[in-house]
Amino acid sequence: RFYNLKQLGSPGSFLPLKDIRSISEDHEGNFWFITHGSGLNKWNRSTGEIVRFSNIPGDTTSILNDWAFHVICDDQGFIWVATPFGLSVSRDGKTFDNYMDDPEDSTSIVSNEIFTLFEDSNNQIWIGTREGLCRYVPQSDNFISYTREKDGLIDNYICSILEDDKKFLWIATKKGLSRFNPETGEIDNYDKGDGLQDNEFMENSCAFTPGGFMVFGSVNRGTWFHPDSLRVNTTPPRIYITDFKLFNRSVPIGGEEKTILKEQIRYTRKIVLKHTQKVLSFSFVAINYIHPEKNRYAYRLENFDKEWNYLDRNREITYTNLTPGEYIFHVKASNNDNYWNEEGTSLTIVILPPFYATLWFRLILLGLFVSLTFLLYYFRVRQIRALNIKLEKTVLDRTKELQLKNKILAEKSDELNRINSLLEERQQQIIEQSRELKLKNRQLNKTSDELREQKEKLEETNRQLRELNTMKDKFFSIIGHDLKGPINTIKGFTGLMAEDFDSLDNDLKKKYLGHIDDAVTNTSALLDDLLNWAKSQSGTLNYQPDQVNTHLIIQSNLQFFKEPARRKEIRLSKDLDESQIFAFADQHMIDVVIRNLVSNALKFTPRGGSIIVGSVNHSGEDLLTIYVKDTGIGIQEDLLINLFRLNATVSEPGTEGEKGTGLGLILCKEFVEKNGGKIYVESKPGEGSKFSFTLPITVKNGK
Repeated sequence: RFYNLKQLGSPGSFLPLKDIRSISEDHEGNFWFITHGSGLNKWNRSTGEIVRFSNIPGDTTSILNDWAFHVICDDQGFIWVATPFGLSVSRDGKTFDNYMDDPEDSTSIVSNEIFTLFEDSNNQIWIGTREGLCRYVPQSDNFISYTREKDGLIDNYICSILEDDKKFLWIATKKGLSRFNPETGEIDNYDKGDGLQDNEFMENSCAFTPGGFMVFGSVNRGTWFHPDSLRVNTTPPRIYITDFKLFNRSVPIGGEEKTILKEQIRYTRKIVLKHTQKVLSFSFVAINYIHPEKNRYAYRLENFDKEWNYLDRNREITYTNLTPGEYIFHVKASNNDNYWNEEGTSLTIVILPPFYATLWFRLILLGLFVSLTFLLYYFRVRQIRALNIKLEKTVLDRTKELQLKNKILAEKSDELNRINSLLEERQQQIIEQSRELKLKNRQLNKTSDELREQKEKLEETNRQLRELNTMKDKFFSIIGHDLKGPINTIKGFTGLMAEDFDSLDNDLKKKYLGHIDDAVTNTSALLDDLLNWAKSQSGTLNYQPDQVNTHLIIQSNLQFFKEPARRKEIRLSKDLDESQIFAFADQHMIDVVIRNLVSNALKFTPRGGSIIVGSVNHSGEDLLTIYVKDTGIGIQEDLLINLFRLNATVSEPGTEGEKGTGLGLILCKEFVEKNGGKIYVESKPGEGSKFSFTLPITVKNGK
């Protein structure tokens, strides 16, 4: 009885398409169908149920593509599916593991376009792709690839795979058949020249008959054969050199070239050439009449080539610009089944050097050089002897003249010695007088240096007094100006409340009291800064360093400024390094520094801004850094250098007209340095400022 596969299954369950490309049966008797365009389908014959497995976008456990080509059920019950977008494997019959080509990974599958799958007698899975053959390695969950370029397959487009009784794989491609030995990796290729009906085979069109015959379907006709019936040609071919050319022209026997070839080139064993005959060509042939187009050749010019050069069909090679010397040209060949005639044939080539490079020419040059050197030596010796005689006579005359002059010089020398004695006495007297003058000058210079030092000290004292007077005048001017503002504010609002107290509503009274409170707070802060600065200048400020909890000081100041920040709609926050809480410093001074920095930040930060007070301890350092960072108006670059100098401080109003003396930053600098730290500022106009200062974590230098 015949069944219509489209109608298989229980009611409402049927195969979705007619285009069935592949069918495989698993260990439980279920059939797995590839319906091209609709994915994979499982038919349970006992229940009649059909389950469809298709690609679900975004689901990595679904089949890679619905347009699959081939399906097999292996010995372990795994389902293997070949698709044009990679390999899908189901190990539980429900979900899929997917494998795709990764150009960066040499152990991935060689191509995503897969046409055929095969399980051999050793239960190894083989995958045929457009770019070569792959074997799955379950131990490492990756693949080993075999290609035409790397391993010698006849083509990379794998259509189908069969295994013979000797466990050789027969691989059908678009250009012929390859017989592959999985144990050794050896590959033998066959095409129409070996008797195939066609070179181009169809995908998954193959069969292995019970009698051991193999059938492969091709484009035009099929190929049917028994693997054991193939015979290998084991007879190596004979090889002959058939032609010798100079400058691409064949050299004839006899004639003008009779000194080169006296008989046919195949019988010649040695050729002698001139150094000008630089372009040599050799032609050769292997005698094998069974598929001669598959003969291969290899050649090597001894003393020139380091290794063999292999050719396929080209049987002529050319050498140019060979230097004079002796060479041996070797050539060998293989037959259609790759059996080589390793002995091959050879030809000795001697290229004569030019006359100026020959031994006899060099000996003549050497003789001429020796003769010329001897003549030059002979004439030079005669010339030196003549010069010696002339010099001896000249020396004798000069000796007599020198003796006379030496006598006169001796007399003059005695007279000069007497004069030198008198001069030495006079020089000694001058030295003693000079020593006395130097002593007196040294005394005068010492007195002058003392007077100069006293003068410089007086000038420096006067300069410091002038600076102090200038700073004092400026300081009192700043204090007077900045005290005037809040006092006038208090006076004005108290006057308004005194005159119209009964007529004012509560909201307006609260507003006036708020202004009065701000003025009192500013006045109090100004007086605190003034008192602290006065103590620091007079040396009466009490400095008591100890291990202080910086987190508590920061938290206290944030609580203190919580209400002013709320009124100005500014967000106060902290970012503290929990790994380092304590620092070695005077708690009162550090409290004054943080309070002044936060006050300044509130003053110059507009509504809606933010202020962060934080601390950080850099790894490997014994310093704690505390910073106050705001999103305020920032500071111009030309004002940054004068921030911590009283004689150059300029008081700037805040974002809402808040007043200040600039004295707070001076106190911050003095208090930070008093505690062994440094203070610095980073600022960009329009983006905000960040004031940072450092404190020692432990006691330094015993202090």
